[in-house]
Amino acid sequence: MDGRMRRAVGAGRRLSTPGVQLPSFLISRRVPEPTLPLEALNIPLATTAMTVDPDRPRPFPLPSPPSPPSPAWTALSIDGTTDLVARADNILTVTGKEDDVETFKANAMGIAPEGLAFLPRGLAFLSAGPPLLSFQRLCPVPPSPIMVEARAMLAWGSTTDAYDVSVAAGRPRKKGRCSVIYEFATGGHAPLEWLAAAAERHPALRFGLKYALPHEPSACELEYQRGRRIFVTGVPYQAHVWHNKIGKEDLFTDLKSLLRLPDGRVPLKRKLKVLDVEAMLHGHGEYARALRLLSLTRGWGESATANASRYAKLFQTIVLPEFVGWLYSAQGRKRMA
Repeated sequence: MDGRMRRAVGAGRRLSTPGVQLPSFLISRRVPEPTLPLEALNIPLATTAMTVDPDRPRPFPLPSPPSPPSPAWTALSIDGTTDLVARADNILTVTGKEDDVETFKANAMGIAPEGLAFLPRGLAFLSAGPPLLSFQRLCPVPPSPIMVEARAMLAWGSTTDAYDVSVAAGRPRKKGRCSVIYEFATGGHAPLEWLAAAAERHPALRFGLKYALPHEPSACELEYQRGRRIFVTGVPYQAHVWHNKIGKEDLFTDLKSLLRLPDGRVPLKRKLKVLDVEAMLHGHGEYARALRLLSLTRGWGESATANASRYAKLFQTIVLPEFVGWLYSAQGRKRMA
């Protein structure tokens, strides 16, 4: 810096007139830069030689360590509470010769978890063995994590594999023939695509499927024989649940107590009819309670606070005729304690 510049800078420093702002090039004093605490820089402690008190408040939170990955079947399993609206309840009855039915049961079983490189949504394995029913063996979904539900819908007709599966023997058949009943749930819809493929693969068997979506007003029943669908029909949702889900024995026992029969016995000389039972319930002031018992019976898949009047038509047309027949059965004629 030459002499003239030094004198100008010195004069500027001595200038103390209020309100006068000096040019920036005349100010040579450096302003110290602000410093941040080490913790605010979010630097991992392992890279520093100093220690930090864990109880000391930090201006910025330190990153939390990543959580360990969960098993694939847990992340992809069905949560009944969140998927209840999309849940389809299915009842599949397979009938035919004993050997053919056993062959289908073996082919319908799923693959053990350790043998799967890809787990479609719905394969929530609760044991080490293979699931009792899976669509993956007959209609495999490509092992890709992209658009899993769309791929499953195209291959199976539902967005998930079968879950909540239970298997039971069907009603007795002729010698050499048998039936097996699968009750299971699926996501989105019933597995109609898989059912058509199964019927085509096993033409000697008869497949009858009943399915319902709780948010739909009607259920559906269809049947395949010789690999072809022979009929499909819709039924009211409440009638479907009544015939397939309700424990009738307990309900009928409760209804019998509302009739207040002498000694708990039904009259034998003049048998009761539907109108007689309905009149007795009205006469004792128990008709509304009977509807309430029907609406609260477990199996409807609806809220227990549903309006009992919704079941009035079902009660009159389906429940009462069956109840009157039950009253004169061996179980219904038992004397109540």
